[in-house]
Amino acid sequence: MPKRIPVLKCLLSGAMAFGGAYFLGHSLDKAEEVRPGGSGEVSGPGAIGHGLSKGGGGKNEARGVRGSGSSEGQSLGELLVEIKARGGSPEEERLAVMEAIAAMNVAQLQSWLEQELDGLDSFIWARFDFQFALNRFAELAPERAAVFWTKNSENPFIANTTLLPWAKRDPKAFGAWLVGLSPELQRSAGQALGQLGRQKPEEFAMLAAQLANSPAGIAGAEGAILGMLPKDGAKDGAKDGAKADPAAALAYANELPEGPLRNRALATLTRWPGLKVEQYPEILAAVGELDDATARDLARKVYGFAEKLSPGVARETAFAEVVKKEAEGDPVAAAARLEKMAGTPDYASAVVGFVRGSVGKDPAAAAEWALSIGAGSGQQRSVALETVAAAWFKANPEEARAWVEQAPLSGPEYFQLTGRQRAK
Repeated sequence: MPKRIPVLKCLLSGAMAFGGAYFLGHSLDKAEEVRPGGSGEVSGPGAIGHGLSKGGGGKNEARGVRGSGSSEGQSLGELLVEIKARGGSPEEERLAVMEAIAAMNVAQLQSWLEQELDGLDSFIWARFDFQFALNRFAELAPERAAVFWTKNSENPFIANTTLLPWAKRDPKAFGAWLVGLSPELQRSAGQALGQLGRQKPEEFAMLAAQLANSPAGIAGAEGAILGMLPKDGAKDGAKDGAKADPAAALAYANELPEGPLRNRALATLTRWPGLKVEQYPEILAAVGELDDATARDLARKVYGFAEKLSPGVARETAFAEVVKKEAEGDPVAAAARLEKMAGTPDYASAVVGFVRGSVGKDPAAAAEWALSIGAGSGQQRSVALETVAAAWFKANPEEARAWVEQAPLSGPEYFQLTGRQRAK
């Protein structure tokens, strides 16, 4: 009996748990479908040679791989059909497939993977045979697997498997290669780098300097901090049997290169349960340096300290959020706050928050506050006016129309709210 590859036996139970009987059966049925008229021929590119013999105890055993295109060989599709025809338990079938894949060389693995990705099976990435072949390919040729990913980057399910082996084996070479890719590909690689940060923050740190200005690096920095957060429902902040340590996470973030990576890591600490972020000016400063979308998201977590944020989208969002919540509970107190803020750079943002929090109860009052935003505020005035018009029209269309007709709106504002030019 040919000597079995030891790692296959170790992986077999994992493959069974992951794939289940469906995935192997599905792949075998798929292979059989492309066999025209039962002739024993399988259409498709690249014959990958294999031989099967039936060993003792009824187990299927893969023998050596013949060269691609050999007249004596079989494509992997034919091999799958033969395995199914021989019968045997699901475990035996899986082991035979895994042994056959493990015997393939790098070129054969890549050829088969490309063929499968080009096929019609939308869930090919979830099949255990595809997963095993992809892992084997990346293990044997991590650099080649990374290049393979660039041609299939639209598939989000293969990034981790194809990129991380090289990143872990040779971080310096991987980082140099990654920053040479287009910005779009670097953003697509962010998923894998985020996973690396979560699982192995120390390994991501080895890449951080090279990825200091890369979208993938930002994703990795965020992932590293997210991986350090206490698990939901953990007692006393327990994480993986140890106590999650915000001080260690803060120290890690501060060791990252200054700029986008460090800012994203520090800002992600606002997600730490119970952390008094107001005591960490570097965290609040980092929130103010984020891109607009992320700043809006995280600012809602630190709105109570809006005045401590630096000018920008985060500060605007935080002031809108704090006044919105106050207007929902006590509109009189919120109005008093607005009066004190009149003339300040934060006034327009605060009014937007007041409008959002009060328009459902008193659209007329909300409209008055919206109109108090100066025309120079631009977008914030437009947002406030549109919020009023939409909510008021939904509650009372006639009153809303009457307000629009008599309100001191500019021509563009009137058109924005009604979709037509004001009659002369």
